[in-house]
Amino acid sequence: MAYDQVRSPCPAPATSPAIDVDQITGLPTWLWMDPAGWQELTARAEIPGFWVEVTATPRRVVWDMGDGTVVACDGPGTAYDPVAAASAQRTDCSHVYQHVSADRPGGRYAASA
Repeated sequence: MAYDQVRSPCPAPATSPAIDVDQITGLPTWLWMDPAGWQELTARAEIPGFWVEVTATPRRVVWDMGDGTVVACDGPGTAYDPVAAASAQRTDCSHVYQHVSADRPGGRYAASA
């Protein structure tokens, strides 16, 4: 019962450049999940004289970049801050597209996390 109560959140994936902007071949695309959805969840079920608690903790995210590359990142990744200087930022989860997507349906790679 407790396991059924723990609903996995669906954190929103984000990229920089943004997902609705053309990515640049040969340069890193930052990948991260919305921290608001990257949370530990706990549920408890009880019957008289007995209880059980279930905790789900996110550990990693696996990105299918649509170009045949799979990127596994421990943790949610680091969000790009458009206000901060690029030289002051580092990512722990990224992908570099090596080939243009012109030959793909819609001219885009279909990525997922």
